[in-house]
Amino acid sequence: MKIEKLVGQFTNVKLTLIHDQPNLFFHPLLPEVIGGTMQPGNAVNPIRRVLPQTRIIMGEMSNIDTNAKCVHVRRKYNKPLQQPYDELILALFPVPNLMGIPGLMAHSSPINSVGDALHIRKRIMDLIEVAEYAEDPVERERLLTFAVIGSGQRPWATAVEICEMLHTAKVSYPVLREHGWRVLLYEGSKLPYSRFEEEIQTQCDHELRKAGVTLCRESEVVAVTNNDLVLSDGSRQPVGLVVNARFEYPSVQIDEQIFPAPFQIKDDLRFMEREHIWVTAIKDQIAERRFLTTADWVDLGKAAGLNVWAYSQGYPTHAFKPKNRWLKPYNMGRHSVCQIGPWQFGGTPAWLISRVTNLLALPGLERNLRILIDWFLDIPFRADIAVLAPEATERLQRCHFEAGDEVIRQGDEGETAYVIESGLLEAIMDGRKVKEFGPGDFFGEIALVSNVKRTATVRCLTPCEMTILSRDDFQALTVGSGTLAMAIRKQIDERMQALDS
Repeated sequence: MKIEKLVGQFTNVKLTLIHDQPNLFFHPLLPEVIGGTMQPGNAVNPIRRVLPQTRIIMGEMSNIDTNAKCVHVRRKYNKPLQQPYDELILALFPVPNLMGIPGLMAHSSPINSVGDALHIRKRIMDLIEVAEYAEDPVERERLLTFAVIGSGQRPWATAVEICEMLHTAKVSYPVLREHGWRVLLYEGSKLPYSRFEEEIQTQCDHELRKAGVTLCRESEVVAVTNNDLVLSDGSRQPVGLVVNARFEYPSVQIDEQIFPAPFQIKDDLRFMEREHIWVTAIKDQIAERRFLTTADWVDLGKAAGLNVWAYSQGYPTHAFKPKNRWLKPYNMGRHSVCQIGPWQFGGTPAWLISRVTNLLALPGLERNLRILIDWFLDIPFRADIAVLAPEATERLQRCHFEAGDEVIRQGDEGETAYVIESGLLEAIMDGRKVKEFGPGDFFGEIALVSNVKRTATVRCLTPCEMTILSRDDFQALTVGSGTLAMAIRKQIDERMQALDS
């Protein structure tokens, strides 16, 4: 936006933006989509409207070739593109961290887009519907237990908004009034991300508990299964939904070399390692554990745009100096925290201040008015609990199990088969062990092909990673005269004969 304002008819500047989404999304508002205080359509703004003079390329950057001065872009459907540049700005933002915890990718919901927020809303409402008629009190408690993993503004705000959504739904669902619920927060790091968050942690903890969040800082999640969190002390916490709010800055590949964040930059935001590359980041931000407010991000974008434009026109650049702000809002919905000078406070006053600062940073009068109307309606009325996310088409899924977990149980109805990627399992029939399975094996198919109940219990001997096949998926693999189909049918016949004998 800053460069577009500076470009004139004699500057000969052409601007291209590479982005993986067609919309500009304001991430501090994302948790409010879960809570229902923000309509999803008002939280996004089409980039082509915000930047009318800019060429937009939807895709992800895969590599930067500084010799040829081009960016390799991976577009939708994996169509490659090479985009040349004279000056390149890396405007990177934290992305979900899916590594380090087994099963997190398969059994958690990330919170990084409007689609993610709508999916989480739908999962919560689905779990409440199931819990409404659950006869087993232990299973009902599991269904109504929600966990958020992460540390910082977005995970804390996400936990608060889940609580707000459950409070709103309580009026319509007797199970919530009679049995309650739990929202658990597990930190994704040992310390808060910044010094400011460390200073306001006591106030934040007070607001989190006030919202109904249970803080679990003494426990560390080491694995995630379909129904449980595995903790570092060996215990398990049954959960109905896990939200992954762990984030990290992405690495960048330049000339076949990987540069992890934080990047080494000069005072004017130029990348130290290569020429003609700029980074929208504050020098020594990670080392200084500096918290960036919304206003800081806006200033950073303006400074990068001004310096790159000036450099391209032969003018001197200027060092970027972050301001020491006397007003620092920390957005957590109705339980926001704000610091003005040495004073800290939370609740409704902090909530109003954080909303005003967010509104001032958003481009586009139309969206600002729509958001303002949403917020005004939120004061006299309850938040919305309507679910807008459509049912997803079934697809192959990966799952993680820990040692001792029962994947299937003898006598249960069977709708899925399993292909083992790693780990060892045992099959137990009528109390005796009949077989072991390892990587490359599959099981659970007998209930699919013969329409009978599960003939054996399959239990994990070690941690396991598996791919789940639905009935249609498995039947598709067994059709035809190919080698794979024939091998699968042969093994099925052998198992059926062994079962009959």
